[in-house]
Amino acid sequence: MCKDKYTRDTQKLNNLKQVIIRIDYDGMTSAEAVVKELGAELREKYFSSMTRTMLNQAKLNLNNAAEIARTLSIPIEELKNIPLFVFDAQNFPGTKDTVKLEVSNIYTALIVNTQQYEGVRPYREFITWFIRALYGIEPFLSIKRFGIRKKSGDPYESMEEISHIYEPEYYFGAIVDDGKGMIRREYQDSFWNEKKSIKVNYNRGIRSARLANGKDGMQVVLDIDVYVDEGIIVKNGLDFKVNFEQIFNCLNDYQYELYKKVVTVEYLDKTSE
Repeated sequence: MCKDKYTRDTQKLNNLKQVIIRIDYDGMTSAEAVVKELGAELREKYFSSMTRTMLNQAKLNLNNAAEIARTLSIPIEELKNIPLFVFDAQNFPGTKDTVKLEVSNIYTALIVNTQQYEGVRPYREFITWFIRALYGIEPFLSIKRFGIRKKSGDPYESMEEISHIYEPEYYFGAIVDDGKGMIRREYQDSFWNEKKSIKVNYNRGIRSARLANGKDGMQVVLDIDVYVDEGIIVKNGLDFKVNFEQIFNCLNDYQYELYKKVVTVEYLDKTSE
């Protein structure tokens, strides 16, 4: 059945657990200077606390060190000693989500742990403002990779329950069993949409889990990372200083289309208005 009528605006409930917006860059001279310049506004409008740490002490669950090192052509060992400024908000303005902003000389990441997710708009507006401010402070900033990653991971009692939410042919292949004796099943696809000039890391998985009621069940994981890398940025002449929000929307819209592929019409009906 066609899913074109369902949009992000019509879908009012979802099972999203985490959103990660990450920008890798070169040409940053001092994250400390950026924090000094923007710290007062960040504290007044967005975040309740800030800590300074080092990259090797941060919980980089959003990526691995090898990926950043490869993107920026930096030896992994050098990453460990890079200062990292971490801002925290228990209730980001206009939301009920817990949000963390990480700022360093090589990347900025906005990490949203959803409590009652109502859309990406407040985070898009914030990161657009932040990147524009960053360019004002760091005129030689050069973005090498920009990506949006969204993850979900709900527990379920049975494969039948899962099949009402996720499309079996996209998520689990041709065969769906009742999960008896199953420990883990994973699928990982990495591809490039040439028409849209967007790269994707598309991960789906199911694993055995203990439910809150003490019963054995299964946890379904959906992890979609859409991004543009340096090759795409250069080839398409992407100007983040001028068109950051437009580029953001292109990635976000495509990500939602990929999301719709793996969820059922039944689920989209139940979560839309």
